[in-house]
Amino acid sequence: MQRLILLALTLAGMPLFGMEMEITLPVTQDITFITKDKQSFIISPEVANFIPPIRGIAQMNQFTQKSKFVDGKTFQLILQVLEQFVHADTTKKLLSLDPKFFETYTFTDIPALTRNALALILKVKSAADVNEFKKTAYFLGIEGFADAATAIQNKAPQVYSIADLVALEQVPEITQGKLDLSQKNLVSAVGIALIPEIKTVTQLILDSNQLQSLPDTIGNLQNLTTLTLEHNPLSNATKQFLNQLQQQHPDLKIYMDENKDKTHEKVINISPHTRRHVSLWHEAKT
Repeated sequence: MQRLILLALTLAGMPLFGMEMEITLPVTQDITFITKDKQSFIISPEVANFIPPIRGIAQMNQFTQKSKFVDGKTFQLILQVLEQFVHADTTKKLLSLDPKFFETYTFTDIPALTRNALALILKVKSAADVNEFKKTAYFLGIEGFADAATAIQNKAPQVYSIADLVALEQVPEITQGKLDLSQKNLVSAVGIALIPEIKTVTQLILDSNQLQSLPDTIGNLQNLTTLTLEHNPLSNATKQFLNQLQQQHPDLKIYMDENKDKTHEKVINISPHTRRHVSLWHEAKT
């Protein structure tokens, strides 16, 4: 929240001293945005709500905004990408499942959808244009697009969150309570609650991904009896806390690698009552 306020005030060129506010309401009318080279853009509410500083200033009833830092050419590209994202079928599907998804999460939490919105547009842009796009995206608080642009430039493998898989309709079927999400190039388990019938899952397999932590919604899977996380770069905080709970609660078995050479596995047992506290703890630590 503090970062959002600072971004908004910096963009407007306003003093930062002694100012404090809560920004919770969405933008409901068009915003006029004037860049440093005097180009004027009309931003629709559905796009403005995805740009933190512009949304923040609008909450102060300023619907004509000027920037000393953003140029017209780059801002036009930013708007083109955001329009592509907002109107994509995958975005609509995500929001139909959770209309408040972006009140909690950001573009960084959906790397595949973010990258897809960029791919065709940046393909025809010069390296200089892409680099300027990245700098402006960071400045505007939409770092996920900057990260996606870097991944495209470096031809990095596509990575996903579970929310990406849901929106792209790439989640496997749940079979006899088993959901296998191993080897999906997952870097985030955000969005697991969006999976239809997820509460019926008793065995969740997340092996061989790139997960470092888990969202607190894992704690809502009351029927879960087995969770496997082998071959993931889990954070030390996550592993340490799980180790502290080893064999204290026998109803949920968690399998994860104990060390880098993966010569043996560690089994952790956690009760349903404890699961949410576990995930909240390591979310705060990571």
